[in-house]
Amino acid sequence: MRQPFILAALVGALLAAPAIAEDDPVIRHPEASVDASEIRAEVANWDLDKLRSLPDSPAIELFVNDLVLRSVLATRARRDGLDKDPVIHRRVQNAIDKVLYDAYMERAEDAKIDRAGALALARDEYRANSERYTVPEQIRVRHILIRPNADRSREDARKIAEGLLARARAGESFEELAKAHSEDPTNAEQGGDLGFFPRKKMVRPFDRAAFRLKTPGELSDVVETGFGYHIIQLVEHKDAFVRPFEEIQDPLAESIYRRMRGQVRAEIAVPIVDRQYMTVDLDRFKNILREEAARR
Repeated sequence: MRQPFILAALVGALLAAPAIAEDDPVIRHPEASVDASEIRAEVANWDLDKLRSLPDSPAIELFVNDLVLRSVLATRARRDGLDKDPVIHRRVQNAIDKVLYDAYMERAEDAKIDRAGALALARDEYRANSERYTVPEQIRVRHILIRPNADRSREDARKIAEGLLARARAGESFEELAKAHSEDPTNAEQGGDLGFFPRKKMVRPFDRAAFRLKTPGELSDVVETGFGYHIIQLVEHKDAFVRPFEEIQDPLAESIYRRMRGQVRAEIAVPIVDRQYMTVDLDRFKNILREEAARR
């Protein structure tokens, strides 16, 4: 078995050095081989990040194995005459048609769209719709929750919460009080830390009380919700802000580029599939599908 670093070096050299002879086998096997042109064709439509990462990724082993298996088994299939089977021959033709379909559409896209244009449109959209890229005001708080239960009335639960509030206002660590007394199992061990959240994320009484707090360390009065009684401490406040264009330009430009591609494809496809230009024997079409389903 070949060493992984040898496989990585072979494919890495291919991707990095276009001057290599296209018909010189990169992968050799007693029954078949894979040359540079085959690998280039295989990765032609890959995402750029995936292509760049492959030479240094363990996934290169799976890629090499897949290419070898496909080449060897295709060779065996031809040897056994499978390529002469009418159904398989039609499937091969369908696959060729699919590749040609993709190639035609990609050529049309390349002729009408460029990445620079998509980036310019992304900047225009950002300027015209800045509210879409606004991160809302957020706060981070800690809380202590005391719940009423079968052995504790709501009045008793409130009294416990009020006692803990008095201790916090007297200077005891809110975080330690939460760890010791809060009955919210999701965050008690973290000192009641709820992390950052925007308005209307929490139940209304909690939300209103939390967003009235203005100064880090400030404490709320006891707040009643359907969960029980809360004491809230403000940890940090973040004003709303518009994300800088540089932070979102790549995904935004990619989204616009894909939208433009869709428009180009629609311009080609819609007239072709217009029913006024073709007829479809739908009953026969359905029967063919039913026949195929019955055979399996």
